[in-house]
Amino acid sequence: PTSAFFFKNVKHPTIAERAHAATLVAEGVVQNDFSPHDAYATVDVTIWHKGTGEEIIEIYGFGTGAMCLSTIPQEDAIFFLHQDEDRGLYYLNYIGLGDAVAPATEKHISSLISGLKQPFFIVQAQRILANNLNPFSIIALVILAFCLYFIFYRIRKKLS
Repeated sequence: PTSAFFFKNVKHPTIAERAHAATLVAEGVVQNDFSPHDAYATVDVTIWHKGTGEEIIEIYGFGTGAMCLSTIPQEDAIFFLHQDEDRGLYYLNYIGLGDAVAPATEKHISSLISGLKQPFFIVQAQRILANNLNPFSIIALVILAFCLYFIFYRIRKKLS
């Protein structure tokens, strides 16, 4: 009950935020038989949305929901990844709780594609606006950004 209360108001990263945080984003289907306790899965990649790789890859980093990890999906899914280039292994890329895999629904794929077309700061601005900040908060953030820019500009000018 305590953890449910604690995580009740947690804002989970959007599909676009997860895509920007990952170095690779693949869509595919798990090939092998698996149990919920397996830490890796063999995936038949149908499309690389971000980056490139092989058609069949092993992805490491799965776990249980109790471990706050993504479970191995049973259907077509989007995998947010990074690669250990020295060993050539693909790992799930987590930026939140169990958020390294998403179902490959039409809505998720649409969010993914439109999110990857936008610069990351636009994705962040959309999230801020979606959280119903009042206009005064937005104005305060703009003034703060301007003040910080001015301070750093003055410091840089004095140093040069």
